[in-house]
Amino acid sequence: MAFAVHAQTLPPGWQSRPGAEGRLVFSPVQPGPGEFTEVTFSARSSMNGQSVDKWLAAALINDTPPPGGTWQGPPSIKADTLNTAQGTRMYRDNAGGQGFAIYMAVSLDQSNARYARWVVNSEATGRRYTEAGKSLMAQLPMLEKRGANEEHRAVRVEPPPPGVKGMRAGGAIVAGRYEGDAMSGKTFMYHVVLLVHANGEYEFVQGGGNASNPGTYRYQPGSGKLDVAVGLFYNSTYRPDENFCVFGRDANGQPVIYAEEDYGVSVHRAWLRRVGEVDRPPHTAVEAARMAADVEAARYQFVTEPGKGVPMSEIETLYYAWSQVYTVGGMKMEEAVYLLLKDGTVRDGLPVAPTELDVATSRRREPLLWGRWRKQGGDYVFTWDDKSNHFEKAQGFALVPAAKGTRLDGRWSTSASFGFVGGASSWSKTTLVLGKDGRFEKMRAGGAAAGGPGSSSDTMVSTVHDDKGAVSSGTGPGFAVGSQRKAADKGDRTGSYEIDGFNITLRHDDGTVIRQPFAIEPKNRSVWFGGSLMSSK
Repeated sequence: MAFAVHAQTLPPGWQSRPGAEGRLVFSPVQPGPGEFTEVTFSARSSMNGQSVDKWLAAALINDTPPPGGTWQGPPSIKADTLNTAQGTRMYRDNAGGQGFAIYMAVSLDQSNARYARWVVNSEATGRRYTEAGKSLMAQLPMLEKRGANEEHRAVRVEPPPPGVKGMRAGGAIVAGRYEGDAMSGKTFMYHVVLLVHANGEYEFVQGGGNASNPGTYRYQPGSGKLDVAVGLFYNSTYRPDENFCVFGRDANGQPVIYAEEDYGVSVHRAWLRRVGEVDRPPHTAVEAARMAADVEAARYQFVTEPGKGVPMSEIETLYYAWSQVYTVGGMKMEEAVYLLLKDGTVRDGLPVAPTELDVATSRRREPLLWGRWRKQGGDYVFTWDDKSNHFEKAQGFALVPAAKGTRLDGRWSTSASFGFVGGASSWSKTTLVLGKDGRFEKMRAGGAAAGGPGSSSDTMVSTVHDDKGAVSSGTGPGFAVGSQRKAADKGDRTGSYEIDGFNITLRHDDGTVIRQPFAIEPKNRSVWFGGSLMSSK
C-alpha cells in the first residue's frame, strides 16, 4: 500500500525522499564525516489479527540493515499500549563501528499498523542527532491519526489509566516482593503480599485468592498499566476509570503498585510498596524442576556411558514377543522385546540402547527380569526361573541388526485403539520416517471420544491431535463448542540418525540426542522402534 503523503515538519538541515515499498525516508542533508543516521516511516500493512508488538516482530523479520551493516542478533520488542510498541536492535557497519536502531509501531484501528525506524551508526552520532530523531519519530502517531480521519477508518485508542496522586506511573517494572493493605474507604479488608518475578510472572503469597495465584502479568511501560489478576488488581477494558492497576514510582522514587476498584457505594484501594527481593523462583521454574525430577525418577537408571554397555559381539539377538490380553475395554495386544546374550542369559525388556545397558547392575538390582534361553530346533525357548529347566517358547520371532552406517528409506507406523465401557474410545498412531540422506522425522496422532449414540449421554465430546496441534469439540442438545490449539516448532521431532547394530542414535534439530534400541524384522521389513514393532505397510 502506498504511503499517505502529508507534509512533515523537518528538523533544520534534514530532507525527505520516497523509499522502496511506499516508505518515507528522512536524513541529514550534509551529515558529518563518518556519520550515518536515518529515520524511515514504513507503509501501512495489515496486522493479520496480531497484537501490535507481534506485528512489529513479524514485520522486522525482513528488515534490511543500513547500507554495509549487519544485524547483531534479533530485535528486542515490547508493547507500550494496545496501540503502540517499541523495539531496539544493534548492528555493525562495514567499518566495524557499532550502531543501533530504534523502532516504534503504531496502530489506531487494531487492524493495520506502520512503524518508524531510526538508525545511527554510533553513540556519538546518536547524541548529535537526538532531538531530530525524536522529533521525527514522534510525528508517526500524528501522521497515522490524520490518515485515519481522512480515510474514515475506525479508531480504537486504548485510554490510559487515570493518574494517581503521589505516583509517577510507567517506566521499567521492578521485580520484587510488594506488600500493602487492601482498604474499603478507611476500613481494612485484607493484607496483600505480591511477588513480581523478573520473567513476567506474579504470585500472590497473601490476599490474591486461589483463582489468581500464580500467573503471568501484562505490563505497559508507557502508561504503567499493569494486569496481575482478576478483581482489584485488574485493568478493566470497559470502564478503566472504575477498575485499574498501575505500576510506577512514589514521590521518593521507590517502586509502588496501586490498584483501585469503584463499586459505586464504596471504593476499594491498595497501595503495594516494594519491601525486598523475591525469595523464591517463579511458578513455571518450580513446575519445570518438578517435571524434570519426575522425568529423572522415571528414567532408567542402570546405564553406562554411551558405547560402554553391551557390545554387539556379546548379543545373540533381540527377540520380539507379543501376546493378547483381555481388559475391561476388550482385547489388547501387548508387545515386548527380549535381549538374548551369548552367555545364555536373557533380559525381559530393553529400556535403553544395548550400548548403554549396565548388565551387571541390572542383573543385581532387577533379578526378576533376567532368565535363560536356549535353542530348541529352530526356535528360541526361555525360562525365567533360575532353578527350573522348564523352557517355553514365546509367541514371536527373532529380529536382526543393521550394519553400522545403514541408511534406510521408508515410512513405518504403529497404531492402537481401545474401547471403554459406556461408549468411550481412544486411538493413537505413531509414524517414523527414515531417509537415505540420514534424516528422520517422528509423527504422532491420536484422539478420543465419549458420549453420543450408544451411550447413556446425549452429549458428545471428542478431541483429535497430531504434531500440528489439536482440535476439540463438544455437542449436545442446544449447543456446540470447539477449540483449536497450534503446536510448536518441530525441532524435537526431526533431525539426523545413525544406526549401529541394535542401536539407533537420533540427533534432534533442537539439540537433543537420544539413543534407543532398534532392530529389523527381515520378512516384511518392519522395525522395532520406540517400544513397538512398526510396519512399513
